[in-house]
Amino acid sequence: MKTKRFLHIALLLAIFFSVAPLEVKAFVAPPPADMFQLPWEQGQAWVSFDGFDNGTKRLPSSPHNYKMGGAVDFAPRVNMQIGEDTSNDWVTAAAAGRVIEISFCHLKLDHGNGWVTEYWHLDNIQVNLGQNVSRNQRLATIHNNATQRVCVGNEHPGPHLHFVVRPKMQEFTFAGWVIGYSAGTNKTTFTKNGQTVNRLQPILNIPNLQIVSRGLLNWDTNENGTVDPYRYERWTLPLSEQTEFTVTLTTPTTGLEPVIVLLNDSGIEITRASGVLTTTQPAGTYYIQIQADAGTGFYDLIATTSGGSGGTPTASVTPTVDLTQTSPTPTVDLTQFPA
Repeated sequence: MKTKRFLHIALLLAIFFSVAPLEVKAFVAPPPADMFQLPWEQGQAWVSFDGFDNGTKRLPSSPHNYKMGGAVDFAPRVNMQIGEDTSNDWVTAAAAGRVIEISFCHLKLDHGNGWVTEYWHLDNIQVNLGQNVSRNQRLATIHNNATQRVCVGNEHPGPHLHFVVRPKMQEFTFAGWVIGYSAGTNKTTFTKNGQTVNRLQPILNIPNLQIVSRGLLNWDTNENGTVDPYRYERWTLPLSEQTEFTVTLTTPTTGLEPVIVLLNDSGIEITRASGVLTTTQPAGTYYIQIQADAGTGFYDLIATTSGGSGGTPTASVTPTVDLTQTSPTPTVDLTQFPA
């Protein structure tokens, strides 16, 4: 009798711990508040129709559970219908990173420093495993739930994006919007500049300006980076004497229109050019800022001197996101898909 009771208790405990979530403990440093945008194209407004959960609407093991890190379901429009045209409803990278997992319906990006994003219920995927992506780059469209295959476990009838950030999403900032959650009311909100929006209200994806310091710009060295209309990259160029120099800028990305902006040590613009900038400047500290007049993507940069040594920078600073490291090929379990 005691043995049966013991086995019964052990079984109940096993069931409890198999579904009870363990609260996510984030031991990684938070990313810069201006690093991430919302996962659709800049300038557009989507809505959230499902957010975090406290275990009352979904299983405690659901990725939506706030103790698991949380997840949000977004859609381009309210009351989207099965089979409607989603061919122009683009999902974009929330930040620059590398594709580390991919299937017919989902992607995972590594953004460095322990932060990853996941995108589910996709179609027309545009990127490949191991590929570097820039912020706001088109990744895929959302599926229409009718003519396209969907991820297993999709509980909602309408087309949508299931979006995840790990280690956790709560109090995370996207394009200036801070995700808030109350476990008591089980409501997820988005707040920016004192404005709070709730479920099914438009959330406009216009990021705050991000200026990323890339460190010293070395002479005769090919450098590269990524920009968009709200993300600039700034290189430091110290000159020990009057120097004539040329900065050459190219891009492999169709649609990106990058610009070279020369700034003084106070960050005030001296001159700018598209493609090639040639100038003579006295000794001092300058900044070469790369920004996008249009588009989003990658650029290549090289600085050369025509007269005078100009100084000899010897070190470069690792960018905010290291896109030079090769990620291992992942194993993706296609039987465990969230809604």
